[in-house]
Amino acid sequence: MGGGTLIIPQIMKDKISTLDIKITNKCNYACEYCFGEPDQTTDIDLETFNKSLLLAKALGANFLEFCGGEPLMHPEFAKLTAIAKENNFDLILRSNGILIGKYLDLIAKNFQWWEYQLTVQRP
Repeated sequence: MGGGTLIIPQIMKDKISTLDIKITNKCNYACEYCFGEPDQTTDIDLETFNKSLLLAKALGANFLEFCGGEPLMHPEFAKLTAIAKENNFDLILRSNGILIGKYLDLIAKNFQWWEYQLTVQRP
């Protein structure tokens, strides 16, 4: 992660347990209720991800929640997972579960919780 220093404004000095990190805007669904923008395909880059980890540590977070879009669609999902674990974070995954088969072993070994979002929409 590097040895960067992060200056935290006084208003942010309260400790938190979990930092949600939106690692991608990509999604393989188009749910009507979602506040996301399906036309956006932005993925978090490694520099921003590492800065987010610094912020999480500075605020006392022990947990990182990977969310999005669909976090399993990030092209470097495995790498982001490895970096987070190397920095001693417990991991939470919020996913629609469609791509779970591709990452089942990685998730089972590295994530403490997996939140599966089941969406039922009328035609």
